[in-house]
Formats: sequence, structure tokens, C-alpha cells
Amino acid sequence: MTTGNRPRRICIVQLTGIGDVVHALPIANDLKRAHPECVVVWVAEPAPAAVLERHPAVDEVVVFDRARGPTGVIDLAAAMRGRLLGIQVRPSPIRLGGDSAIRPNH
Repeated sequence: MTTGNRPRRICIVQLTGIGDVVHALPIANDLKRAHPECVVVWVAEPAPAAVLERHPAVDEVVVFDRARGPTGVIDLAAAMRGRLLGIQVRPSPIRLGGDSAIRPNH
């Protein structure tokens, strides 16, 4: 759902790693600073979700429990059903070295 050209609901998908989630928190902070009216929804696994639940820039946390296998995917689909999201963001680290210099997020 959007307001004019601005999305009203934005979903950040950063599932694993508390450290990765903490490093992606500036995205939520910047979104809220620039668009305080927007609703930031974050999809994460249980451990990082605990960090996000009390963060002032994150309005809703949707927990994806990968350990539940297909049932976890079904639960995630049910939790996301009916949520009108204007933009989805998937932060991805830039990887240097090895066989890939920089991996863009496609």
C-alpha cells in the first residue's frame, strides 16, 4: 500500500544472524527518519526476532522458524497473507574475495 509515491508498509527480510540483523538496523532507522508514517515489517528467524521486537524503528516482526521445515514455510505464508506491502528490502552483505568479488542482490 502506498501514499502518493511513498510506500506505507515496507518489509525487510533479514532472516539469520543477530549480527547481520544488527548491521541492517540502520535501514529501518533511516526509513523511519525519512518516512515516520511508514510501517516497517521485518521477517526474521526466532533469535534475531527477539532483538527486533523492542526496536523503535520496527513496527512488526514476523518470525520464520526455518527449523520447522515445510511447516515453517507454511506458517510464514499464513503470517504474510493479507499484508499489503509497498516495498520489500533484502539486505545482502557485499562479499569480497573468494570466487565472487561483489554479489548484487537480485
